Amino acid sequence: MGGMKLLGRQITLDELVDELLKDQIYFEKSGGGVTLSGGEPLMQPDFATALLHRLKEKGNNTALDTCGVCSTSCLNKVLPYTDIILFDLKEAEPERLSEN
Repeated sequence: MGGMKLLGRQITLDELVDELLKDQIYFEKSGGGVTLSGGEPLMQPDFATALLHRLKEKGNNTALDTCGVCSTSCLNKVLPYTDIILFDLKEAEPERLSEN
């Protein structure tokens, strides 16, 4: 086959939450938490929302690193479960932004 090889694996929401909560004690002691970054986490808004919701239920701090190119409804879904949003602006020119 070609030079492409799939690395990683698909996991369920429950598997990811279980993996992240292994660091729960560290989060509590340090005041840290979980940051969703990318790629672009809002390309999977339902999964991102569910993950952030589950983490908040467990008392974790949450952050979202996004370019912000998404619908208002998409952003409104994650806001209740996000403590900090880090906007990573990729382009300031409206014409160029619409090209991307």
